[in-house]
Amino acid sequence: MKYENAKDILPEKLFEEVQKYASGRLLYFPIAGARRQWGTKSGNRLKNEKRNQEIRQLYKNGLSLEQLSARFFLTPESIKNILYSKKGTKMNLDEILKLYEDAPPLAVENTYQMDERKTWGEYYYVSDYLVTFPNRKFTLYIHCYPYTTPSRIEEQNKTAEAYEKAGCEVCRIIPNHAGALSCRVSFSGHDCVAFAEEYRENVIPVSDESPKLPDGRYVYTDELLTLVGKIGNSHLRGKEPNYAVLFDNSSSCFKQYEDWIAEYTEADLPNEIRQKQPELMGIYEKIKENLRSVREMLRPIYGKLPKSVFHGEERGGSLLVNKNGHLAGLCDFTDGGSDVCINHFLCLAMQMDEMLPEDHVWLAVHDSEIDRQRVQNVIRSLQVIGKEYAWNEDEFAALPLVYKLMLFGRPYYYGTLFGLMNDREKLKEMLEFILDKLTAPDEIDFREVLLGGK
Repeated sequence: MKYENAKDILPEKLFEEVQKYASGRLLYFPIAGARRQWGTKSGNRLKNEKRNQEIRQLYKNGLSLEQLSARFFLTPESIKNILYSKKGTKMNLDEILKLYEDAPPLAVENTYQMDERKTWGEYYYVSDYLVTFPNRKFTLYIHCYPYTTPSRIEEQNKTAEAYEKAGCEVCRIIPNHAGALSCRVSFSGHDCVAFAEEYRENVIPVSDESPKLPDGRYVYTDELLTLVGKIGNSHLRGKEPNYAVLFDNSSSCFKQYEDWIAEYTEADLPNEIRQKQPELMGIYEKIKENLRSVREMLRPIYGKLPKSVFHGEERGGSLLVNKNGHLAGLCDFTDGGSDVCINHFLCLAMQMDEMLPEDHVWLAVHDSEIDRQRVQNVIRSLQVIGKEYAWNEDEFAALPLVYKLMLFGRPYYYGTLFGLMNDREKLKEMLEFILDKLTAPDEIDFREVLLGGK
């Protein structure tokens, strides 16, 4: 590119104006129009990313820095920069797809999109795609999300493998061309992790319209509970926690709290009550004190309780059934990980509420029969799990305590309380009902119902 005298090109007034800012300096004026990112036209950016993916995978497989340096004609320092970089290469959707298939896709459907900042400061960007190639179809996830990291993706695949061994069809993570299960990318201005999952044909996610048995239960309910009992009894070991683990703040968005229930009791819920119904804070403080007492009683036992690796969200779109409503498989293990067995069992048992009225939580405040049915529903679910799971003495000591924490947390009172924030009388009744539940004698004799007096 040759240099030209600006005076010969620019209008006199414009030349004099530019001269004020850059007299005697060399200026470069880029070509008008959208600026291409480096490497997009030549394809070098994609080639470099594929090479970097291969380097990371080979290092994970055992090759040393020196071996990688010799193999890729890069200095050891350059290899280190590739291995330890926390930022991904800036890539568009087409480039990410080329990490999996060289040919262009037949169809790409954006199945889910979320772009928002949560109240606790975390930024969530989620972009999911159903991608169809001539020879296969898969789901591509591009996530900027607290629970989506390369290490969690590795764990996610191991969890899926465990469910597969227990007899459940699963959607496994698909390695890219380099053999890696995930990669860090800069996508739409966010630092994301991209990974792909198998897609199952002829199955559908569960919904309220899924087939039911004559007694009102979904066809898949006992099949799912039996599967989870088998997974628990396998006592699989995992490095990453489930997102709803107790006493582990890596499962908490607010890292100053120990877990998700502590977040509810210390931040989300009291802030809402204080703003909308401040005169009810006295009742809430009593609830919080009782929950704190329950947590302290549980703490010495909790570390001894058996663990396993669980899916984490065996409901909604993650649960796949066939046209007759039978369990066909599980997908999206993103929130899965290691958890104490009885914690996961109770979380799941409390969600098996399809036989109860939709607003059963509120109705139970005034209708003891609905509350009795709710309790029986939990007992029945645990009994089905128990057909495949062997309980121990520490678990029988901990179950009443974990039950009270779960009762306040997911899926019952926490969500209901938020819905009552603008109705002072109903909120007061609900808070008093919860306080009574926390202070009353245990409403379930877990040893009796699970062992039948043995």
